[in-house]
Amino acid sequence: MPSQSFVNRAMAIAASENIMEDVATAIEMGADPTFVDEHGMTAAMYFADYDNVDGVVMVYNLAVEKRGTPGMGYHSSASQTLQLNKHKVSPVIRFARRGDVDAVLKLAAMEPKVLEQPVMNNLQPMTGITIEKVVALLEAGFVTDDKFAVNMMAFGITTSQLLARMGKKLAA
Repeated sequence: MPSQSFVNRAMAIAASENIMEDVATAIEMGADPTFVDEHGMTAAMYFADYDNVDGVVMVYNLAVEKRGTPGMGYHSSASQTLQLNKHKVSPVIRFARRGDVDAVLKLAAMEPKVLEQPVMNNLQPMTGITIEKVVALLEAGFVTDDKFAVNMMAFGITTSQLLARMGKKLAA
């Protein structure tokens, strides 16, 4: 079996070239999904740079599957694949800065805490989301916590506006 450093490096190279199959193989062979290369990048970050949310999801899911597996050489949490790197960037921030709301929501469905990461000037990934997307989030059941409601108010979206868009009225 190849060394940990070899499979980690192989995974980083494959991710830097957006090759999902090779990244999956490297992780299956024992690569640490949270490995950070000399550029400060993880496999998930490389996939985010390629606008490949499915690659990010794959790395996350493999990290969940492999966590704590004897002989795998790491015990990292899958959530670490989505955390900020030394440059204060994460996969969700990459997608948020590009305005890819669907990718942000896909990652938030796996790890809701990613919505709290600062994107720019302490604004969060949800900042650029339109009221229509907020309605879709509410209807899909993604948005249930109080913190999200407070954020929406900070963005100037009121409960009555949300309900109006959803075709409902506040009870008098």
